[in-house]
Amino acid sequence: MTQDITVNLDAMGMATITPAGIDNGSSDNCTIDTYSLDIDSFSCADVGPNTVTLTVVDISGNSAQATAVVTVVNPTANQCSFIWRGPKRMCPKSTPNPYRYGQCQCRRDP
Repeated sequence: MTQDITVNLDAMGMATITPAGIDNGSSDNCTIDTYSLDIDSFSCADVGPNTVTLTVVDISGNSAQATAVVTVVNPTANQCSFIWRGPKRMCPKSTPNPYRYGQCQCRRDP
């Protein structure tokens, strides 16, 4: 059994989930040995609905799978801006901290 969830991206534009967040009361006649997800990390590229698969394996090796929808939300509009590349490029002069642009990091690649 699974449940759909919504997760917010953090200040770095990332979010992670655990099987416990998706599981909605899986049970078995035997003891459940492991719970796993096929996808547990999300980024700016994943904003919106994402289907994940929860796999539950009991101590006898029997497994079952179910899907859930993880809706990824970007609570900060500027959080997912692109990263500038090139040794001489800097963030805009209007940026209070030249290495931060809103919630997005600006970096200079070698």
